[in-house]
Amino acid sequence: MMGNLWWLWIVLAFLLSAFLIWLVGRRNSAPPARMAHPVPPEGVETPTAAIRTDVIAPASDDLEIIEGIGPKIAVLLRQAGIATFAELAVSDLARLEQILTAANLSRLTDPVTWPKQAALAAEGRWEELAAYQQTLKGGRVH
Repeated sequence: MMGNLWWLWIVLAFLLSAFLIWLVGRRNSAPPARMAHPVPPEGVETPTAAIRTDVIAPASDDLEIIEGIGPKIAVLLRQAGIATFAELAVSDLARLEQILTAANLSRLTDPVTWPKQAALAAEGRWEELAAYQQTLKGGRVH
């Protein structure tokens, strides 16, 4: 009787092999489980516990508030070391034009009004800034 069931052993070996191949393939294709915010063990001090929230100051201002400055120019200014309204307010016009020329953007915008707008923003004079910007088109006086 054992001699007649050799084919059953072959079928079982084939099924077992197919199951193992499927299992290995499934394990490799499954995304790794990740915790969004890992929780430290109890009693372990986290680095955020040492952060003082009373002295946090913004590292940069939203330069896109300035009429004539869009996302690309804001990035260029930050790369050039101009990240705040106060820094833009005291920036030399020739330097601003040089930054724009180096990026082939000098024909698209004119930085003449940027220092004045930035000074108003740096001083928190938002109503004056809004009124001044009403007289501008693309950062240019029109």
